[in-house]
Amino acid sequence: MLQDTIKKLERQILKVPNDPGIYLFKDTNKNILYVGKAVKLRTRLRYYVDKYILQKNPKTLKMIQEAVYIDYFLTNTEVEALVKKYKLIKKYQPSYNVSLKDDKSYKLIEIIKSADDSYKIGTARKKSTKASYFGPFPSSRAINVVLRDVRKLIPYRNCSDNKFFRYKKLKKPCLYGHLGLCPAPCQGSAEILENNENVAKIKKFLRGEYKTILKGMRSRMGYYSKNMEYENAAEIRDKLAYYDYLSQRYKSTEELLEDIGNLDNNNKALEELIRIINFYFKKKDTNDSLDKFRIEFYDISNLGDKIIVGSMITLIGGQFDKNFYRKFKIRKQTVQDDFRAMQEVLNRRFLHLRDWGIPDLLVIDGGKGQLSKIVELTEQKNISAISLAKKNETVYLRKEGKYVRVDLPLSNLALKLLIKGRNEVHRFGLEYNRKLRKISN
Repeated sequence: MLQDTIKKLERQILKVPNDPGIYLFKDTNKNILYVGKAVKLRTRLRYYVDKYILQKNPKTLKMIQEAVYIDYFLTNTEVEALVKKYKLIKKYQPSYNVSLKDDKSYKLIEIIKSADDSYKIGTARKKSTKASYFGPFPSSRAINVVLRDVRKLIPYRNCSDNKFFRYKKLKKPCLYGHLGLCPAPCQGSAEILENNENVAKIKKFLRGEYKTILKGMRSRMGYYSKNMEYENAAEIRDKLAYYDYLSQRYKSTEELLEDIGNLDNNNKALEELIRIINFYFKKKDTNDSLDKFRIEFYDISNLGDKIIVGSMITLIGGQFDKNFYRKFKIRKQTVQDDFRAMQEVLNRRFLHLRDWGIPDLLVIDGGKGQLSKIVELTEQKNISAISLAKKNETVYLRKEGKYVRVDLPLSNLALKLLIKGRNEVHRFGLEYNRKLRKISN
């Protein structure tokens, strides 16, 4: 009996990618038995079907005897994986997750003013009336990941008062000050002012108020460029690229967990999307098999003319398949032209139809204008193509030579799947763009 169970689970594990994410064991009624997190999902799941490990772990053995299904979803960052894991445990109270079922493991980001008038950032479990708080986040580890990334962009003080006054007396900053990760408010009033201004920016960032910060940075970059202070302008340009990247990664707990309630809705979303595609593209060959239905999303990422990149991500059976993520450094243009860049990306991608596979649906970011520049390429290959305009999440397609606008309600599962893919390809392309900028500097 146990051997049969292990064989069934092993077949499911073979379909799981070896990427970071969350995994769930479920019983015959699809009740969640256990929630786990792994950097390499498939490798971690094999642990649970290893007979030698099961012999040494009675509790794991008992759980496996009850398990029938394995669900998983991929995550992009450590913060996302941690938050989702802890929130699932909190929500579903799985019987085999012995800890983390209450709020005791959750911590807050605390911003508090010290006696010297400089603000510092740290963590806390309880709120007081003397500080500002953000969160809660699952454990100090998750908070550290968020603040570590923010600190690379906006330096801030996080030291104790004892350490602060020690370095004030020494009249020199600590290692973080030397590394540029702290404005060193221990060294004087000018540094205190800089630190407090940075902390104010971080508050806005944690509230999601990015636009005000970015507007000010772009204004300063324009000023420096106008006055031929190109090094200062380039420094702000690179910070803007990092800001864009970081703001894509950091989301509130509620946003990160938006898809948790829809873990079982992938099939429904895919069924709805296939129904829509078949309605509009009746003459096109569309793969109706859910587990093989292949969607490719494309995006162009640039911040100016210096580096322009294209990105492609793939969903197979409604799941992200990172074996078919691709990056394209645009070769044939030196000025920003997203239309031409997308044409170049698709021409290069279509050279690999045999070895990469043929998409059932191709999705690009944009409206009718963007679609009109690539639809002839896709029609030549008999591939269904649509665009998704971000402003109102409107779908555009071409049917029988005419462009059609399709307005789906935001609650529509097919639209949610398209938005999820669009956001992922944007994240992937932005990450590549940032990497190339770092190399080129």
